[in-house]
Amino acid sequence: MKAKTAAAIALTLMLVILASCSLPKLKEIDVSSITSTKTEKSVSETEMTETQSDTSESETESREQTGKSTAAVSGTFASKIAETTEKITEKITETLTKATTAVRTSRTTTQRTSRTTTTRAARTTTTRATTTKAPSTSSGSISGYSGRVDKTEKVYNSDLKYGVDLHRYVTLYYGYDANGKKFLLKEEETKRIYDRSTYIASYNDLLPAAKANRQTYAAYINEVLRLTNNMRAAGGLAPLTLDERLTTQANVRAEELAWSGKHSHYRPNLQSYTSLFKENGYTTGMSGENLGWYYSTPADVCAAWKASQSHYENIMNPNFKKIGIGVAAEPDPTKNLCWVQHFYSG
Repeated sequence: MKAKTAAAIALTLMLVILASCSLPKLKEIDVSSITSTKTEKSVSETEMTETQSDTSESETESREQTGKSTAAVSGTFASKIAETTEKITEKITETLTKATTAVRTSRTTTQRTSRTTTTRAARTTTTRATTTKAPSTSSGSISGYSGRVDKTEKVYNSDLKYGVDLHRYVTLYYGYDANGKKFLLKEEETKRIYDRSTYIASYNDLLPAAKANRQTYAAYINEVLRLTNNMRAAGGLAPLTLDERLTTQANVRAEELAWSGKHSHYRPNLQSYTSLFKENGYTTGMSGENLGWYYSTPADVCAAWKASQSHYENIMNPNFKKIGIGVAAEPDPTKNLCWVQHFYSG
């Protein structure tokens, strides 16, 4: 039994010795195959494989080679890192520069827009602001008040329509109570100026008011028609027919006459009155126009037309068959109404 055990132990020892002698060769072959395989992938993987190798025949030689490989790897790796870092830095710098430029441009644009808006607002405010003259002092001259009176003159500016401005000149009278507190005694308008120098309106701009005037002054329009046809009848002529399309056109013309202040057969756009006929489809035949302004009644304006040879000739022209009549109020209520007759042969 003891002999068998000793033999088994001896056999085991021999196997261990044989195995220990063959291990280095097996390990060297294995690593070599791994290294050659990884060489085909990438630099970083090849460098790491070489630095990890420790299976050469001489330990000293292996260490020297490993040191050399490590130094080479370190140098190359450091170079790559530096190169990559430089590229990343350049990219970041470029991005930051673009972002900074965009922010500055945005701020500049915003500031310019703000300045422009403020300037426009300031101009508008200045244009429409109330102007004031220095106050003057006088003794009491207002009924019921005998104390000190301060007088201030102001001009109120306002937009009406079609670009026409109204300038109101006003005098303000101030008094003082027992405690010396200032209060308004009276406000007195001394003058009005209608500034038509900036008048601008197209046919379509005037059309809504023209249609409204057709209704507002319907009775006046019918009376002008009656008086006109009475004149024609007295001369043995057939009556004129009131044409609604011509009447709308005549009311546009009356509105234009009243607000522009251009009392002429040439319109504010420097075109002849006949341009209205052409715009409304009256491209053939004969046309005529009678104008009147500052008259308050149909009787007044018809009497004026009858007394004028050229106006009366239009009324008595046998070629005319249709008529359009327009009426519009002046922006200045003290100047009454503007009147228009449009004649057409068709």
